[in-house]
Amino acid sequence: MSHRSEQILVPGDFWSPVRHTFPSHRVIRTEKGEYRADGKRITLITLTGEEILLTEEFEDISALALSSDLWRLYIGDRKRRCIYAATLAPDGTFDGIYVLASLHVPTNFCNPGVLDMCVDSGDRIYAATELGIQCVRSYGLVDVILLNPERFAAVRSLHLEEGGKLYALSSDTAYVRHLNDKSPASPRMVSAPKQNGYYEAE
Repeated sequence: MSHRSEQILVPGDFWSPVRHTFPSHRVIRTEKGEYRADGKRITLITLTGEEILLTEEFEDISALALSSDLWRLYIGDRKRRCIYAATLAPDGTFDGIYVLASLHVPTNFCNPGVLDMCVDSGDRIYAATELGIQCVRSYGLVDVILLNPERFAAVRSLHLEEGGKLYALSSDTAYVRHLNDKSPASPRMVSAPKQNGYYEAE
């Protein structure tokens, strides 16, 4: 096992089938409201019920996730071979969208992008793709790829629980494996970033 893998995986632990009910809907919420994705669009539903269109420039949004410090929204799209990050302005709107990480793809693929994703307390992203679950550092490096539980079926849903239990739904079977001291992101309020991510502001 490589040093990078040792930082994530528990030696000798592999995917095991388990009975587990996955949440049907993940609420992505900050103190400014709830973020929702629908196809190409991402909207912010404010605390007063106002719906603000943030972007409609994607193709097939598959997953949203918040960084633990609440100033980045991670965006996965089934049709795009990358993970995006949107810097959140103080009012909850977008202050820029940039490519956070480029994904690896198998030779033959149907969808090059993310099928689902979750984030741990160290802001490592776990992105389900056809190739496997790609582990992405907070600065955009894919440093480990976990094999899918089933050889010929991609994971279509991911869920990380306390204690480092990573659940994956493949076909109609749920699997679990233990990660090395990883827990789901616990949002905490910190001061706003001094710059808007890894892109050149206009």
